[in-house]
Amino acid sequence: MSLVILAMGMLGMAALHGLGAKFGNKAYFRSQAITQAYDLIDRMRSNPAGVSAHDYIQSPLPSGFTSDCGISACTALDLATYDLVTWDSRNGAILPEGAGAVTVDDADITVLVNWVEDSNGDGVADISSISVTTRI
Repeated sequence: MSLVILAMGMLGMAALHGLGAKFGNKAYFRSQAITQAYDLIDRMRSNPAGVSAHDYIQSPLPSGFTSDCGISACTALDLATYDLVTWDSRNGAILPEGAGAVTVDDADITVLVNWVEDSNGDGVADISSISVTTRI
C-alpha cells in the first residue's frame, strides 16, 4: 500500500514539474516580447526626426537596409529602416516565428510583437501577442 502511495506522489510531482516547465516557457516568451517592444520604442525615442516623418510606419517591415547605421552616420529614414530590420530579425531569433509591427493613431504609437506557441495545450500552434502603446 505504501508503494502505491509513493508511486502516486511521484507521478504528481512529475506532472507538476511538466506544468512548471510549460508555464515557465510561456512566461519567458512573454517577457522577451515585452523587452523587444520596449527596445523598439527606445530606438524610436533616439530618432525623433524619423518618428515625426513616420519613417517607422512601414508595412510590410523592410527585410534589408542600405546603410549600416551601427557603424556609420545615417539619415533619419535610413536609421528607422536599420532599426526595424535589426529589431524584427531579433524578434525572429528569440521568439518562435516572432514578428513585429508598428502603427500610429494620432500621437499614439503602438508596437506589436507576435509569436507562435501552443498556448492551451491542445497541440495546435496559436499566435500570441503583446502590444505596447506610447507617445513619443
